[in-house]
Amino acid sequence: MKRAQEITRTTDSVMNGADVAIMSSQAFFDMGDLRRGLEPSRQGTEQAMSVSGSECAKYGRYCTGLGNLHSHNLDEAQQEFESALQLLPDFVPELQGRQQVANEVRAGLAITQFFRGRTEAIDDIKRTLANAEAVGDEYTGAFIAQALGEAYTQMGDFELARQSLDTALDYYRRNDMRPYLARVLQLLGTWYESQGRAAEAEQALTEAYQLMKELSLPPVRLLSSSR
Repeated sequence: MKRAQEITRTTDSVMNGADVAIMSSQAFFDMGDLRRGLEPSRQGTEQAMSVSGSECAKYGRYCTGLGNLHSHNLDEAQQEFESALQLLPDFVPELQGRQQVANEVRAGLAITQFFRGRTEAIDDIKRTLANAEAVGDEYTGAFIAQALGEAYTQMGDFELARQSLDTALDYYRRNDMRPYLARVLQLLGTWYESQGRAAEAEQALTEAYQLMKELSLPPVRLLSSSR
């Protein structure tokens, strides 16, 4: 990130700086440093907007929304996702990258609405999952499946919750995405505890906390605890 920031200062390009700031925010989020990640996401969005870079600004709004969602600032998260949604074109071109961003924005908004108390938003979450699967976007699908697992657990639909968490778990294991794996394992351990399956809960949580220790990640705070 430092090297990229140094290079942007020599290119005299506002958009390059915006791109680096927004990508840096995602790196901080993956490292579990939500507070530190929110600053560059806001900065990058402002830079992009200053030169009418709506495509970049849209993703910056999404990243800021995501950081607020995971920080449990649900009002701010909804505002950012709604702002990102307004920057989406009425017709999203059939390019996987743009389809992915559209799915991420809509998923982020629906997930935020659900955990703010609009339980019917779970139908919107399921629609965004179907859209992600339709274009082969496994990354966004895993993100949505993880949120669905927590949502279904909150609703008491434990079978669907387990299916959703397993979908996310499988993707993260296959791709060795250890920060994501640690977080979904913690959620899965909580699911096992809710079912009175103490040994399996201990196994999942032990693996989760070992990964968190290795990666210096903070434990996940459940979105359902926001309400």
